[in-house]
Amino acid sequence: MTTAPRIGLVLGAGGVLGSAWMVGALPALAQRIGRPLGELELIVGTSAGSVVAAALRAGMRVEELIAHQRGEPIHGVPDMRTVERETGDGLPPLPYPWLGSPRLLARAATRPWRVRPVVAASSLLPLGRARLESVVTLMD
Repeated sequence: MTTAPRIGLVLGAGGVLGSAWMVGALPALAQRIGRPLGELELIVGTSAGSVVAAALRAGMRVEELIAHQRGEPIHGVPDMRTVERETGDGLPPLPYPWLGSPRLLARAATRPWRVRPVVAASSLLPLGRARLESVVTLMD
């Protein structure tokens, strides 16, 4: 008895340019694997790769991802310019000028044995200003 091989797909980071390269490579990968990429057992990614992975898992076809990269309209999907603008146009917006989590910082100060040092340090990082509503819309 033979079973079909289990195949996973790991996609890396790279912002708008990285996602364009990934999406451009997907047709050859799908042809080589011999089945739709959205049907793979596991799809994971980092940064831009996570958005492409989520789109594949949400049912977007490779052809739709390519059309999206080309700026062609797809019903219910935000255009690439909106995504670029909301993610900082290549440079992230400046963060808010205050602590990211005063509550977490207070908890770390009053009960240091309950909070890992890296987590405590993250409370000092400022909150970002980027909005990603277009990515949420893309995934919906």
